[in-house]
Amino acid sequence: MAVTNSRMPIFPKSQPVAVVYFRCLKTERTAPFKIKPACKNRVMNLFARHWFLIALATVVAVGFLSASPLAYLAEVAWLKWMIVASTMFLMAWPLELAQFRSRIVNPTAPLTAVAINTLLAPLILLPLAMLMPQDIGTSMVLVFAAPCTLASAAVWTARAGGDDSVAIMVTIITSCLCFLTTPAIIYCSIGQTTSPTVLTGMVWKLLICIVLPIGIAQVLRMQKGSADWATNNKTSVNKVAQCGILAVVFIGSISSALKISQTSTSGYAIMIVISVVLMLIVHVIVLALGLAIAKSIGLNRSEQIAVAYSGSQKTLMVALSVAASLGITVIPLVAYHSMQLFVDTLIADFWFKRDHH
Repeated sequence: MAVTNSRMPIFPKSQPVAVVYFRCLKTERTAPFKIKPACKNRVMNLFARHWFLIALATVVAVGFLSASPLAYLAEVAWLKWMIVASTMFLMAWPLELAQFRSRIVNPTAPLTAVAINTLLAPLILLPLAMLMPQDIGTSMVLVFAAPCTLASAAVWTARAGGDDSVAIMVTIITSCLCFLTTPAIIYCSIGQTTSPTVLTGMVWKLLICIVLPIGIAQVLRMQKGSADWATNNKTSVNKVAQCGILAVVFIGSISSALKISQTSTSGYAIMIVISVVLMLIVHVIVLALGLAIAKSIGLNRSEQIAVAYSGSQKTLMVALSVAASLGITVIPLVAYHSMQLFVDTLIADFWFKRDHH
């Protein structure tokens, strides 16, 4: 005699499979649906790798939706600059300057990247920015007037198989000079539409909120206990710093939403999309030129990759802080920064596979 499961009901074969399946679930009273461990791990790994981009999109959306009730946050100028200064301190604290001694003796790679980042990139972008509406064009200029990013240039350089010490040195140099270079680039590009008082205030704000926190962080690293703690907890410190970036993006999104709600220009969203695409094209061009220039002056492969990345990547924090001073939209800045990381990830993985296989 065939043995049957007494708990499993028997249904006519003519019934649809879906009906049988759901009746079985209801009858058997099994445990709730569970995600397979492999799938769950894949989702968690994906979130761990890209949590910042996910949070960035969420913060922008929440900022736009809650712009009206939270409009007062956009008017508190000291709050934004306090967050900027704290974030720059946290980003610079884990950086080890001791590894730059060899680069001081042979500075060809970092100086080449500094020249590309500060001069070549803005010059390539400027003609395209002049074709856009003033508000969006100013945002484009601001993106490429910013220094190399503290958060990701070294990470993506190492990911591609490059020399991350070059990228870190370029980040430090461009960040410490940004209180002069960023206002100068803005003045040369759109100076006729910007008040000299605003530019002078920008110089002091960048000096106090960008350069000074970096200096304080490195002075603290002279104490062994402070340096060891920052180095050992580098991942956690960087995550807190990224939360600071998200806070500035949130405030900037509120300002942008309020400004967009007051404008009646048709096709504004389309122009923002076009501006982001143009900036990405310029970014890839500068990346390729950095690689070619580094190769032409005889640098090795790891230095070529470092020059390409540190010469083309731009920081979001400085651009956001200056955008607050100029009262321009931050949407192109945030969108470009997100796409920059995505594009550079694909390129870094491609270069690493090609060089190591």
